[in-house]
Amino acid sequence: MFLLLTIALTHAAELSLVGQDELVTGKTGLSAFVSDDSSPILVRVAFFSLFPLIMAARMVRARHMKLDRGPLKPPFYSQCYVTAPFAMMVSGASILMRMDGVWAVAGFALLVFALLWFGTLQILWFAHHLRTGYWRAAGHASRAMIEALVLFTIVSQIFR
Repeated sequence: MFLLLTIALTHAAELSLVGQDELVTGKTGLSAFVSDDSSPILVRVAFFSLFPLIMAARMVRARHMKLDRGPLKPPFYSQCYVTAPFAMMVSGASILMRMDGVWAVAGFALLVFALLWFGTLQILWFAHHLRTGYWRAAGHASRAMIEALVLFTIVSQIFR
């Protein structure tokens, strides 16, 4: 719910600052089926939900537990709280990068900051919950982040 509210808030900011999203105005791929402002919010929630899902699955696998709803639920919920500010920063960066001049540079800087911030939190999260060192935690976090980004990119191409 927190992730949904965060994305709805950034979508409202996007509408007021840069106008309608290309997902609504575009007519290629699956974006041809998107015709209102609530659909991009739901699509973004689904996309950003990939991050907590992949991170939670990585945690369950690292603990050598069966990948099932029970063990997956607590780490997924905790990851949703971390993903909401990440989604806000990435969405804000996207808005800024669509603007001209110094705003685009600021948007890129915000995107880099968001990725570094999220990555650092993931390393700390894995280290804490797996009771392991930071290098091993960085390996788990990096693997999960790469899996999530690849899946995010593949699924997003369907809408182009």
